[in-house]
Amino acid sequence: MKFGIVGLVAASFLMSATFAQAHTVATKKWTLGGFAHPESVDLDLAHGVLYVSSIGGGPLDKDGNGYISKVSKDGKMLEQKWITGLNGPKGIVINGFKMFVTDIDQLVEIDTRTGKIVQKYDAAGAKFLNDPAVDAEGNVYASDIAKATIWQLKDGKMALWYDKPGLQNPNGLRVIRGDKLLVAGFGTGMHDDGSMDTKGNLLTIDLKTKELKNLGDGRGIGAIDGLERDGRDGFYGTDFNAGALYDIHKDGSFETVLDLKPGSADLDQFNNGHTVVIPQMLENEIEGYSVKW
Repeated sequence: MKFGIVGLVAASFLMSATFAQAHTVATKKWTLGGFAHPESVDLDLAHGVLYVSSIGGGPLDKDGNGYISKVSKDGKMLEQKWITGLNGPKGIVINGFKMFVTDIDQLVEIDTRTGKIVQKYDAAGAKFLNDPAVDAEGNVYASDIAKATIWQLKDGKMALWYDKPGLQNPNGLRVIRGDKLLVAGFGTGMHDDGSMDTKGNLLTIDLKTKELKNLGDGRGIGAIDGLERDGRDGFYGTDFNAGALYDIHKDGSFETVLDLKPGSADLDQFNNGHTVVIPQMLENEIEGYSVKW
């Protein structure tokens, strides 16, 4: 995410979505509004519904105004405030019937069968937990974009897992090939309004050795927020500051699939990459697209 809502709102001259002339083409199918700064969307395969996190107030305000909604895959509101009482919920990941949501300096576990909060895990010293990912052993990783670190939930405890230089203010996370953590760099030189001095790119961290590498040649892409597989051998990424959907190839090259509005946040994909749902955080809505290549 997803940093500095106020500054980004001021900067949002907000252009309409246009379709890029690229190998990957997206067509808008629906828009659903009524959210309060929606940050992340994630598909629950077991229940066939989308979950959407809404920050509610400021992204770092511990005000209890954050919530999670249930939405159908075709963009209908099912239950606007399915989970309430969160502070600034952002990224979501689901592992079986467990949902994990980052909430400023906590990781919140929710049982998707009951809709109840099971546990809140404190990350003492974290400032802005953003996006979670889960590995094959059930360990959960969470990026801290403000402190350029990554945390891990293992055996019921949160601990700092990676705090070396080079993470580029990490945002989106995904475990790939079972042994690598894919990291979306938001960029370096973060300012209070969320702008960056340099563009971020995709990085990989070996889960065993913690070796950090660029994906491909490390060329700058943008303020990468959401990160998902594209159904082929690459990844979809959103650019929060510029407003865009990218298709990022395994060699680090990329194409712009959609020109969107600033605030394009943590997306999800399904139908093997042919359906993409993107939160437009500053517009308080989410959008569904059909994607072809």
